[in-house]
Amino acid sequence: MKDELLALAERCERAEGPDRELDAEIAVAVLGGEIVWKTANYTMEQYPARRYASEDHIGGYGNAPVEQYSASLDAAMALVPKETFWRLGHDGAGADPSDFRADVLWFIWPIGPKASPHQRQSKAIAATPALALTAACLRARAQGDEA
Repeated sequence: MKDELLALAERCERAEGPDRELDAEIAVAVLGGEIVWKTANYTMEQYPARRYASEDHIGGYGNAPVEQYSASLDAAMALVPKETFWRLGHDGAGADPSDFRADVLWFIWPIGPKASPHQRQSKAIAATPALALTAACLRARAQGDEA
């Protein structure tokens, strides 16, 4: 599980923008289940849904939407582990102002009596704030900080 989370964090850092397949893989890694691809009624576009075991649904499975972790800060915030502090920084020193790719840093520090900020720091640099936060959260979870 740790290796899978770290691999997904690296993919977030390499991504240049939103990626629904990456979102789907993150949802399964964090929440469990499997991904099924569905087709929207009007646009005929495919989108991912997370299928999970459920006694409340006919057939024993339910489908849940996959959050857009790679596109939305609100969705990425759902991955922030409990009892953590995060902040955004921009590493723009010497960057070309016409460069489309922005470098964003997120730091996650667990707080509480058992946590040490120096041991549990998690940071990521990515093309967008949502990708950076998602990567940093996946790295924190790989260190054992479950939400």
